[in-house]
Amino acid sequence: KQMSKVLADLATEFHFTSLELEEVAQCCSLLNASDVSDAAAGVVSVLHNHGHHSASIPIASHANPMNAAKSQNGHRDQKHVLNGSAPLPAGASIELREVVKKAHDDVEEGPRTSTFTVSFDGEQDDVAAQARPSTAVESLKKLRLGGAAGEDTALVKQRLVSIVRGIFLSIVRVHYWHEIEHGKLPRKSKASQILLYSVEKGQDRVSEETGAGDWACIKKKLDFKPLLNTALAYWEDHAPPSWLYGYPSNYLNKVECNAEERAVYLLTSFISAHTHAQHQLHVFISGSDDEVEGSGAERVPSAEEQQVLAESHAAVAEARSCLEAMNIETVTAIRTKQAAAMVLNTGAELVQDMERNGLLPTKDAEEILATI
Repeated sequence: KQMSKVLADLATEFHFTSLELEEVAQCCSLLNASDVSDAAAGVVSVLHNHGHHSASIPIASHANPMNAAKSQNGHRDQKHVLNGSAPLPAGASIELREVVKKAHDDVEEGPRTSTFTVSFDGEQDDVAAQARPSTAVESLKKLRLGGAAGEDTALVKQRLVSIVRGIFLSIVRVHYWHEIEHGKLPRKSKASQILLYSVEKGQDRVSEETGAGDWACIKKKLDFKPLLNTALAYWEDHAPPSWLYGYPSNYLNKVECNAEERAVYLLTSFISAHTHAQHQLHVFISGSDDEVEGSGAERVPSAEEQQVLAESHAAVAEARSCLEAMNIETVTAIRTKQAAAMVLNTGAELVQDMERNGLLPTKDAEEILATI
C-alpha cells in the first residue's frame, strides 16, 4: 500500500501517462494492475481539478529540469510535449525530504500547489537543520560588520562572495546525497562520484571570479571523449564489413550508450540540486540573521547572494540546453528507471523499519528484501 501511494505521488510529480505508469509497474513487479489504474486515475483527477490539458500544464522550473522557455501565458511550448500527451520532466526535481516515514508514523502530505511538487510538514526545517553551515554563516556576518567598519570594500566583497558560494555548494552536496539515499541517483554509479567530486572542485574554486566551479567540472566530464572512442569510430567507418570486425562497433555502441545515460543522470541531478539550492540559500542565511537580530521582517537578498544565484541560473540554463539536445528516448528511459528505483527503495526501507521494530523476523525480512 505504501509503495502504491509513492507511485501515485510520483505519477503526479512526473505527469506520467498510462503507458509510462505501466512501464514503471513492470519494473516493480510487486505492484499489480489495480495500483497502476488507481495512480493513473489520480493523475487525471489532479489535471481535471486544475482545468488544464496535460499538454499545457504550467510547471515551475524547480520541478522540471526540461523546462524551457515558456509562452506568455505561462504554459510550456508544444515542442517539448512527449507523445502529444504530457510534458517531459526528464527526471524532474522531486522535492521530498522523506517519501515515506517509519511504518508506525502518520505521514501527512502537505498542500499540493499548481506546480505539483510533493512536500511534507517540517521538510524544509529538517533539511535546513542538517545542511546549514553555521560556521560559514557566522563568518559571513563578521565580514559584513568588518565592511561596515571601513575595511577594504573590494576585499570584503570578494570574501563575502566566496563564503556564499561555499554555502550554496554545501546545499547542493546535501541534495545529491538525498537523491542517492532515495534511489533517484544510483549509489555506486560513476555519475554519483562525478557529482560529489564536482562539489569538491567547486569548493576549491569559490574565490575565482567566474563562479559555478562545479558546473565547469561537470561540463568538462561531458565534453571529454576518450581516444579509444575516436579510434573505434575510425575503425567502424573504414573496416570492411565482416562479422570479425563487428566487435569494435558493438563495444563502441555500448560505451556511447553508457556515456549518454551517465550524461542524463549528471544533468538532471545537477539541475535539480541547483534549483533546490537557489530556493534554500536565502532561507539559510536570512534565517540565521533573523535569529541573531530578532527581526521577523523578510530580508532582501544581499549583493553577493544575487551574484551567486545569477551564476547558478546561468549554469542551470546551459545544463537544460544540453539536456534538451539529448535523445528523448534515453531521457524517458532514465525517468522510468528513477521512478521504479524510488518505489522499490521505499519498499525496502519499510521492510527494514518493520524488522527493527520487531514486526518482522530477520529471516522473513531477508526474503522480502530479496524479492524487492
